[in-house]
Amino acid sequence: MLFVIAVRNGLILELFDVTAAYLHREIDEDIWVKVPDRMLVPEEHRGKSLKLDKGLYGTKQGGRCWWK
Repeated sequence: MLFVIAVRNGLILELFDVTAAYLHREIDEDIWVKVPDRMLVPEEHRGKSLKLDKGLYGTKQGGRCWWK
């Protein structure tokens, strides 16, 4: 609908995308994730939980941090 209105009124629409947007913002909560067994990581991190420093897709906090 927005595109129809723009075309009928001779308006120009512009779009942009921020690549890996969630990964650009620091997260404001302590979130711990377990490293999947299939992921290639150094031996000292296998089977451990790691604390997120930045937002991550799929987390509620990731989206919130991006919009702050």
